[in-house]
Amino acid sequence: YIPLSTSILSIIGSFTIFYMILYHKHKLRKLKHRLILFISVIDIACSVWTGLWALPAPEGEPSVYGACGNRQTCAVQGFFHQWSISVPMYTVALIFYYYEEVVHKKTDNEIANKYELWMHFVCAVYPLLTAVVALFIDGGLYNFDSMGCWIAPYPRGCKHIQDLT
Repeated sequence: YIPLSTSILSIIGSFTIFYMILYHKHKLRKLKHRLILFISVIDIACSVWTGLWALPAPEGEPSVYGACGNRQTCAVQGFFHQWSISVPMYTVALIFYYYEEVVHKKTDNEIANKYELWMHFVCAVYPLLTAVVALFIDGGLYNFDSMGCWIAPYPRGCKHIQDLT
């Protein structure tokens, strides 16, 4: 129940931030608000799947009460877990933004013009690409492990090809 309750709190918080930024459209002119908006959007999408923790796990998975999914639902959850790496990466981008603003006295426009494209590429596109690629390598890398569905060996616990016999 812990993943569900923390996910609900995360969704509520992120949706509140999302709403506040979009309600005051002038905030979208500032890079820091756009970065926070991206953090919120990605967090909402990923928190939904984190909250479902056991449900997407393949049915019959030992030690998982309530597992009623299959490898495809597990792959979807794994995809969102992998994409959620964007959130801490965007947090680093936001830290860098404030570093440039406070230490180097750069304006929002200067920072946005010089770094925004790279920030979004590194923070959103790179994790999204790794999430997509993991869907197709060796028939899909997303499998259930103790932390839910993410990149894990299949069958569970298999570390070497000799374990398959």
